Amino acid sequence: MKTRKIIFLLWIVFGMLQSAFAQKFSASLSIDTNQIEIGDWVTAHVEFKVPKFKGAEKKYQIVELGQQVELVRTLPEKIDTYPNLAVYHQRFVVSAYDSGVFQVGPFMVTLNDGRKNDTAITNYLPLYVSTVPVDTTQAIKPINTILDVPYVWKEFVYWYAAGAVLLALLIALYFLWKWYTKKKPEEGKRPPLKVPLYVWVRGELKKLEEEKLWQKDEVKQYYSRLTDIVRMYLEYRYNWNAMEATTEEIALQVGKYDVNDIAKDLLLGILRNADLVKFAKVKPAPDTNMLCIKNAYDFVEMTKPAEQKQEDKK
Repeated sequence: MKTRKIIFLLWIVFGMLQSAFAQKFSASLSIDTNQIEIGDWVTAHVEFKVPKFKGAEKKYQIVELGQQVELVRTLPEKIDTYPNLAVYHQRFVVSAYDSGVFQVGPFMVTLNDGRKNDTAITNYLPLYVSTVPVDTTQAIKPINTILDVPYVWKEFVYWYAAGAVLLALLIALYFLWKWYTKKKPEEGKRPPLKVPLYVWVRGELKKLEEEKLWQKDEVKQYYSRLTDIVRMYLEYRYNWNAMEATTEEIALQVGKYDVNDIAKDLLLGILRNADLVKFAKVKPAPDTNMLCIKNAYDFVEMTKPAEQKQEDKK
């Protein structure tokens, strides 16, 4: 007897579960009014119920099949959840721009749970669209003249602000253009030296020696000053923008001038040692520091003008 009761209860439970799983979802359509005037809006409400059971998240798509009215916009969805049921609400704002009887819907709802698609089709509803009532007993009135509306200063605030921003932008662009196109000093237009070039460069090298920068552990400043002196000598000696050139550019171009291979090696040795100090943070030995300034003296001696050599012989 007890076994029969258990079997009977299991049969009832199995039937309920089978009914729940087999239940198809349904959809319905309603509208907030079925009578409007031309151009008015009406809200169509699509509602469909989906049984809840363990499984993948459901996704749906709604398509209007009737398409006799114009879709104005789609409103946000709303979902009501219950223990065994989910009720989806989707609203559409529609309108009609002619008089007559129009059909709203039906809508087709396609539901996908990750494994299969189910489809439901709503009912459809009539929508009565009327024209604006006109009193034909009255005489036709002439078209009104253009209204004279006074200007309000607030209407021009945005234009004034936009004009001010545009003017500021144009001024900024002008000064930027002036700065960008500003001519660099022409070659040969450097300020004249107060003393002969040979005297000036030896004097600068002598002052650098007396400052004893590398002995004070100011190695980077020492090589920066040394290369500036050498580059400036090249500028005045050969009328060449050596201050703006890289070491490799100088290596390629120095051969165009009256510089022999020994002098060229002395010059490039100074510049490349300086690059190692400034960019690779190498700290040369004291002998290297003294050799570089000695090579600078020798480079100047080897490349000084012929008239200066004649004067030194006297």
